[in-house]
Amino acid sequence: SAVPFGLQIYSCTLPGVIAPGFDDGPWIYSEDILNRMEAAGIKATWFINGANKGNIYDYNSTLLRMVDMGHQIGSHTWSHKNLATLTADGVKEEMLLLEEALVNILGYFPYYMRPPFLSVNAVALQALKELQYHVIIGDLNTKDWQYQSESGIETAKKLFTDGLDLGRTIIEAHEQEEWTHGVLIDFMIQTIQARGLKTVTVAECLQDTQPY
Repeated sequence: SAVPFGLQIYSCTLPGVIAPGFDDGPWIYSEDILNRMEAAGIKATWFINGANKGNIYDYNSTLLRMVDMGHQIGSHTWSHKNLATLTADGVKEEMLLLEEALVNILGYFPYYMRPPFLSVNAVALQALKELQYHVIIGDLNTKDWQYQSESGIETAKKLFTDGLDLGRTIIEAHEQEEWTHGVLIDFMIQTIQARGLKTVTVAECLQDTQPY
């Protein structure tokens, strides 16, 4: 892959596309979000945990459906620890536990990850490089987890449209948040459709044919 390992990546290299990404699942909202995306013809990348709000083994069929729909699955670590606070071995354990689960469920594991809290340091980046992970930070953060209320989600919506106006391309939102599921997802879909934007996976937007 021409995409570097162990370096923080912020933006797409393929022009004219955006790459929506959703962290912290899988969760009870995943299937409903997939239904809406399928109806709208929108692709996304799902940076998932093994044991965060839900347990990954309760969502085998959801993960298989994501792949069947042409979405990408990436790692968000096993248990959503702040990698910048861990030793190299601690970072690797968080990654390898999820790899093992995804091999059991899918038969393979991703080369792509997004760090919890977008937090890494030199030790974590070196460990991720040794494990051959592309470290996705993104450049359009809806900060939706901070704005989980009827009035607050309006701020996340504005961050989304402002980011698109600025030409930003790799998006972060959180699929397990109630107001994201209830309001922000539909707003994102409607905005993408109204603007005629093409959605792709993060790997596709980096012109990489080997996400796994």
